[in-house]
Amino acid sequence: MQDFLSHFLKELKDFLDIEIYPISRAKDKLEKAFLIYEISNEELNLSIDDRILNKELEINLTLYTPKYKELRELKHKIEIFVLKFQKKPIEILFNTEDKDEESGFYSSDVFLTYYL
Repeated sequence: MQDFLSHFLKELKDFLDIEIYPISRAKDKLEKAFLIYEISNEELNLSIDDRILNKELEINLTLYTPKYKELRELKHKIEIFVLKFQKKPIEILFNTEDKDEESGFYSSDVFLTYYL
């Protein structure tokens, strides 16, 4: 799962041309658009005889931008990337946009679930 995640994040970073950080990254003192990722679930689905049927990986991407228009454009680019990426997700959920009053950045979440 780690190999898939590393490859996915590298390709996404190159496609969007923005910085990507793990959830532990502080969001202060940043001026350009960036993305925070979090693994929200890793799951092995086993058969009755304990054989691995599949592996499920849930990724939460939170996109932050200083301008609303940029947020909408990057969400669209993420959608294009996900649909063109070599491994298609079994589930995609785009959340609504919010504005963080503290930082002034607009944000939106994208939830992806993959079978590996």
